[in-house]
Amino acid sequence: MNAMAAISDLPSNPNASLITNPAPGVEPTVLVKAGTGFIRLDEQLDVLPADGSLTKMIRTDDKVYLANIFSWAPTAGWIEGTVEGSKVTFQLPQIVKSEMADIEGVLTPQQYYAVACDMVVRGGSADMVPTAEQTFVFDIADDGSLTPENPELFMGNFLYDGRAWAWNMDGDFYNALNLQTTTPSMAPEDLTFTPMVLTYPHILYGGTYARPLEVAFDGNDCYIKGAAIGISDLQDALIKGSLDGKVVSFDSNQFLGNSWLFGFTQYFIGGETGYEDSAQYGQVPVFTPSDVMEWVYDDQTGSLTSDMSFIIVPSPQDEAENLYYENIYIAPSIYPVASDTPVTTLIAPEVNFTPAYYDMPNVIDFAVSMVSADHQILDMDKLYFEIYMDHEPFEFTPSVDPNLTQPISRIPVGTTDYYCFVAAEEIIQMVAIPQMSFTDLALRLVYLGDPENPAYSDFVYMQGSGVDGINAEPVGQASYIDLQGRPLSGSANGISIRRTTLSDGSVRYEKVIGTNR
Repeated sequence: MNAMAAISDLPSNPNASLITNPAPGVEPTVLVKAGTGFIRLDEQLDVLPADGSLTKMIRTDDKVYLANIFSWAPTAGWIEGTVEGSKVTFQLPQIVKSEMADIEGVLTPQQYYAVACDMVVRGGSADMVPTAEQTFVFDIADDGSLTPENPELFMGNFLYDGRAWAWNMDGDFYNALNLQTTTPSMAPEDLTFTPMVLTYPHILYGGTYARPLEVAFDGNDCYIKGAAIGISDLQDALIKGSLDGKVVSFDSNQFLGNSWLFGFTQYFIGGETGYEDSAQYGQVPVFTPSDVMEWVYDDQTGSLTSDMSFIIVPSPQDEAENLYYENIYIAPSIYPVASDTPVTTLIAPEVNFTPAYYDMPNVIDFAVSMVSADHQILDMDKLYFEIYMDHEPFEFTPSVDPNLTQPISRIPVGTTDYYCFVAAEEIIQMVAIPQMSFTDLALRLVYLGDPENPAYSDFVYMQGSGVDGINAEPVGQASYIDLQGRPLSGSANGISIRRTTLSDGSVRYEKVIGTNR
């Protein structure tokens, strides 16, 4: 929905001052802000969940001070409220940040305000506008949590920067943290952690994602460190599990730490991932939390694998399904890292092909894997792709891309240029090639970790099989891999991939649904 808040809606010269240290020496209480919030990006007003965002509160006899009331928008100032009985009243707007900002090379003073707002509809578009009285009242519960007296009124995260409106998340109420859910797991000081790699297929795009982490065992206790890196950068956060036979169980809702950089608490939550129909997006993933996540431990290889999923998200999730699908680690596996071993084989990319039509070019999009077939993390700057047309490398020439000075056929993965660009998260590559006549079209990856000994993936054919013209036949026995690229002894329950080498040296991949042989 479009949002068109007017600068004139903010009262001129509001009576407000920046409070940076309301009670020196007082340790503030940490609260979790929850409710429905709003975020404005590129003139669009979207509704987002705000569960788990952090704020701080200081309570005196007659005052309440709140800091960091805006999710993802750290502010230096506190807002001040006046206590009367079991209610606290905030007279708004109040300044929460004041700075000299560099605007096109000119240092300009800017003030940021907390403003109470209503949500209204003007001209068919939803909007957030300040209220007339600029008063916001909370009820104070016995446990210290705060609930708005009027749920229809939001503690609007309007930030006025002198030029335009901008707002991030806001919340309906503030809950005191339960001490039972805010105690992180601790490992013995002398415990040795082993470098590992976490791999998992992207739930929407395919390809194999990878994340470095560490694992350690202390008797039957298993510790995973580093699973929250890249999400909240909680490098030392631990997830603790218990080994029973070959199964390691990890309880859900394990507290990982407070990430003030993003304004969130962070929790490990295990669960199951399914899909549901969406009128706008088709099939969308839905994560349903469970009490325990189970991994199978292979004591010969030191690996952990699971057919469940987990997420790192703000706040415990009890009953509601969770749609934070960007961070779902579906069917993850953890393997030791063999960094001193050269990469020899790449996992073939998952490729989609849209043939040219009308004035549109041929379009190839593919999801690459961030790990090799032997579970080593790849340096993505050394990963390239090649397109073969009728068994010959296709050359991108200056006529295809004016930025080129000479023809090239080996293209860096992740390039953003006239003929190809990264579609999402540096793993989905899209390539446009002109309308041309061809029988076969194929793509493969090339890894130049050692330029003298490149590693290749198998060819993936998008049109033709690469073998129709010479009647190639299967050579030798077919082999099988699972959806994560791990070798199987044969076709497995559910979906597996059958790999067949043909007489011309090409490789055919087929998805197989069956039972164990």
